[in-house]
Amino acid sequence: MNALGPSLRSMRLSRGWSQEQMGLELGVSKATISKWESGRSQPDWPTLIRLRSLFGSRFSLDQLATPDGGIAEGPAAYHAEPDGGHLSEDERRWLAAFRRLTRPQRAALLALVGR
Repeated sequence: MNALGPSLRSMRLSRGWSQEQMGLELGVSKATISKWESGRSQPDWPTLIRLRSLFGSRFSLDQLATPDGGIAEGPAAYHAEPDGGHLSEDERRWLAAFRRLTRPQRAALLALVGR
């Protein structure tokens, strides 16, 4: 059983984030987050490192790299989405601007665009 999906979902919900919000934080799409949480795909190593930065000690790369960590062993088992799961330069600028907003400003913007 892949333990990564439920762990990601739990950490995301602990922050009160939607899949879209978590995707914005990581530079991937909402669909990519959904695939990770459902076990249909797994993040690549650079994204795992970003997850570690985002969630700190709640996300252990050491546990993920071992067979009893609940997911595939080692970097070879990880693969990116076909499109790389990464954002365009315009999307990166929007994300940077979004990150500078306060939490209430973010909530208002997401409500405005029909989250």
